[in-house]
Amino acid sequence: MTPEIQALHAIYCRESGLKVRLTLGGRTDLWCEWLKAEFTQADLITVLRHIRAEVRAKRRFPGSLTMGSVLQPDRFEDLLELAKAQQRNYKPLTDRESVLKATGRQIEPPAQVKTPQAILPDPKTFAEGLRKMREAI
Repeated sequence: MTPEIQALHAIYCRESGLKVRLTLGGRTDLWCEWLKAEFTQADLITVLRHIRAEVRAKRRFPGSLTMGSVLQPDRFEDLLELAKAQQRNYKPLTDRESVLKATGRQIEPPAQVKTPQAILPDPKTFAEGLRKMREAI
């Protein structure tokens, strides 16, 4: 058991909230496979925080944090890409939106502001309509 594996396992335990022993089963082997895939500590933290956020939002089950679910290299790669994609699309809530969300109310889209050009027809059409109206009077 290398110090690198011990450090990764400590990060896993801290970020997942699960206190599991490294010496049971094939956990060391899981870490060795994971390291062979050349993932980093930052990748591990990104994935575990993403999964915990999903669990808090009730989009995932707590069992999603188990070592077997997270550390399989092919599955981990998928989870990492999902976490990175979500980070890229993250838009923080405004103060108003966070209050609405906290009180269970729907967040309404902002009102669209119309420009004068969108409200009034083009100047030639407007002038012609004005001329016709004056003639009718």
